[in-house]
Amino acid sequence: MMTTPQVILIVDDEEGLREGLGRILEDEGYAVLAAENGEQALEILQHAHIDLVLTDMRMPGMDGIELLKKIHERHGNIGVIILTGYGQIETYIEAMNFGAIEYVSKPFKVNELKFIVNKVLNESIV
Repeated sequence: MMTTPQVILIVDDEEGLREGLGRILEDEGYAVLAAENGEQALEILQHAHIDLVLTDMRMPGMDGIELLKKIHERHGNIGVIILTGYGQIETYIEAMNFGAIEYVSKPFKVNELKFIVNKVLNESIV
C-alpha cells in the first residue's frame, strides 16, 4: 500500500540552503515545499497540507519567531523547527516559549538534522 509522504515546508531566504535541504529531505522520502520568506510561507500554509516547517530565524521582513507565532495562531498543530546561524540563548528561549519543537544552529550536520526531522515527524504520528 502506498502512503502519502509527509510534507515539509522549508522557509529560508538563502536559495542554496532551501534547495540543498530540500534534496536531502526528499532523499529521506519526504515531500518538500519551499518559501523564501515568512509571507510566502503563510500563503503556502493556506493552500497545502504541511506536516512540519523548518524556518530560518533571520530573514528580511518577517523573522522566524514572528512566523512561528503566526503559524501557531492559524495552524496550531504544525510543528516548527527554527534554524539559525545566530545561536543565542535568548532567541532559543523565545523560540521554545512560542512553541518551536526544536532549535538547530547552522551550520548543522546533515545526519543530525535528518535525525531530528525523522524523530519529530515519527513521534507526532498518532
